[in-house]
Amino acid sequence: MNPSQPIAGPAPLGLLLSETFLYCKAHWQSLAVGVAVFGVVTGLMGASLAAKTGDTVVRGMDQMGIDTDRMEELSGRIEAGDETAMAELETMLAGQFDGMNDEQMARTIMGPVGGMITEMAPTIGVGIFVSFLLSLLAFAYYSLVAVEGKDVAGTLSRTKSVFLSLFGVNVWATLRSFVWIPILGLIPAIILGPRFVAAPLIHLMEGKGVMASVSDSYRRTRGYWPKIVGNVIVAAIIAIVTMMLLNVVVSMVLSAIPGAPIIANNILSQGMMAFMTVFAVRLSHTILQHPRS
Repeated sequence: MNPSQPIAGPAPLGLLLSETFLYCKAHWQSLAVGVAVFGVVTGLMGASLAAKTGDTVVRGMDQMGIDTDRMEELSGRIEAGDETAMAELETMLAGQFDGMNDEQMARTIMGPVGGMITEMAPTIGVGIFVSFLLSLLAFAYYSLVAVEGKDVAGTLSRTKSVFLSLFGVNVWATLRSFVWIPILGLIPAIILGPRFVAAPLIHLMEGKGVMASVSDSYRRTRGYWPKIVGNVIVAAIIAIVTMMLLNVVVSMVLSAIPGAPIIANNILSQGMMAFMTVFAVRLSHTILQHPRS
């Protein structure tokens, strides 16, 4: 990572944002590969999960005696702006249970609903676990690009060797932040969490262990809590607004292609994650360069 030009104190927000954009531009190939790969994989997984759960819901509704073809037609009309379709849908659903008492209605609904939950739970559980692993891999990849600036092959090679240790850094920082919630509430997490922002950078640049990296981050960010929180919030707002605007445009363009909007949304989310990771590294670097006693 190329350090900032020497200045009297930590780099201001405007300079950090500028450095982040320039760094992303200089290393766009490595970042783009990560964004594309992780975005497509998570998008395909999300589309597959949505299709499987959708099929399960349709079967459950069929078991309740609901005309799913009619419901799909009405849903399409509602999306197209047909004001009468919502009333027709409400009438159809209300008529489905005419003549039933509360007990009969409960049996009609709860049986299929219980079956849907039982069938979907393993799929959703596996999806959550795989998504968690992919997010950790993506974070490790983007962190290495942000810190070391290697090409794709070099970054992938390093990702394999530091993935577990970076995972440990994140877990230990999370525990240090949130373990106090049952005892002292959320306030300690808000106070402690931002102070661990530099732990990944310390671990990768200085080769310190998991616990030492987290402890050093807390010690060396003393007095910088307002800057860390304020800068991250502003950068996150910029990234989120940009992603939302792009997502609207992309969704309109790709709306006719099944599954494409989901994949595009995941790619944009990965782009935001990559940008925020680079920004966090730049922010951590300038703070570590100007420690306060």
